[in-house]
Amino acid sequence: MFAKAVIWRLISNMVHWHTEAGKRQFEDGDPESAVCWLRDAGKFQAMANLLQTINIGPDDFITPAE
Repeated sequence: MFAKAVIWRLISNMVHWHTEAGKRQFEDGDPESAVCWLRDAGKFQAMANLLQTINIGPDDFITPAE
């Protein structure tokens, strides 16, 4: 569970970082760069969504058993 929690946190940080960088690029007038940053943020979001579907046992607080 520790490894999953660490990965979950890292991916969440990457989503936030890439989203904020994309927004800054739009503000700075560079929409092409912004789109690239935001696409990468979406890829990290997809990773988070996939990780959230994997239950690793009764102590998994990210993906509770159904």
